[in-house]
Amino acid sequence: MIEPMRKRYAPRQIPHHLVHRGNNRCYVFQMDEQRMSYLSCLSHASKKYRCDIHAYILMDNHVHLLATAAVDGGLSRMMQWLGARYTTSLNEAQGRTGTLWEGRFYSSPITSERYFLICQRYIELNPVRARLVGHASEFAWSSYAHNALGRLNPLLTEHEIYRCLGPTRQTRCEAYRALFAASMQETDLATIRMAIHSRKVLCDPLDAKPTPRRGRPAKQKPESDPADAQLKIRL
Repeated sequence: MIEPMRKRYAPRQIPHHLVHRGNNRCYVFQMDEQRMSYLSCLSHASKKYRCDIHAYILMDNHVHLLATAAVDGGLSRMMQWLGARYTTSLNEAQGRTGTLWEGRFYSSPITSERYFLICQRYIELNPVRARLVGHASEFAWSSYAHNALGRLNPLLTEHEIYRCLGPTRQTRCEAYRALFAASMQETDLATIRMAIHSRKVLCDPLDAKPTPRRGRPAKQKPESDPADAQLKIRL
């Protein structure tokens, strides 16, 4: 389910799905050195503006991030600094001028525990859907190696929802890899895409806490599916 949102909604302590595209869908990465430069800028920006990065993918002409800010406005400031700094470094290296990115980034808050892991998989499966690789593990420029294979990446901070997958790093990775055995449902893909393009809150009626509306009583929360019990933690 998607809740309507009139303005950019970016409160602290709520994970967000972020997308930044190249201007006119042009390439923002053409070589590995550029991707390394972007990740270096992202690492600096995430620390500077107190944002945790949980997942990422660096495609040729766009970037997906899953991140949580510790302070209000942290994500916007991080993305503004990141976009400007990477553009400057690329322009200087290539002797070019002008913009690189397609205006402001897209963002979608995630208030659903179920959709958090679905969105994380969605991000890391981008190169598979684009038919660049046959499996997420074959794409070097993503967070899959950390989240699924246990290869530590200092850029990443594991979200509490991910950590609830198991008591140890090995068991968490095993449980996370098992999620990739099944194909993502088309309804979930459509919901994530609609939420990010319309900048709306991504939530699930099974585990999303209803937002009270003026003049109307809050609806009672439906009972959760027992299969999702291990993911029921407080965001």
